[in-house]
Amino acid sequence: NKEKYEIPDSSLNAINQNLDSQLDGFTDVLENGDTYVINSTYANNLKLCRVVTFRGNSVSHIETFCKVKGGSWK
Repeated sequence: NKEKYEIPDSSLNAINQNLDSQLDGFTDVLENGDTYVINSTYANNLKLCRVVTFRGNSVSHIETFCKVKGGSWK
């Protein structure tokens, strides 16, 4: 059983801002010391999505964040 990776709530605003403003390849550190990198971006008529890898001590997790135009990342 793999535990679900939990993004610290205190880091969500910074992640959302970086998803809006940073290029693919951008790396940052979360408040808990884990790192993340924005791997890639793709879009279609309906939404914009970004693939992000989170890395901790013994954990690696890939998550896709998407948003509709004018919406927020989910």
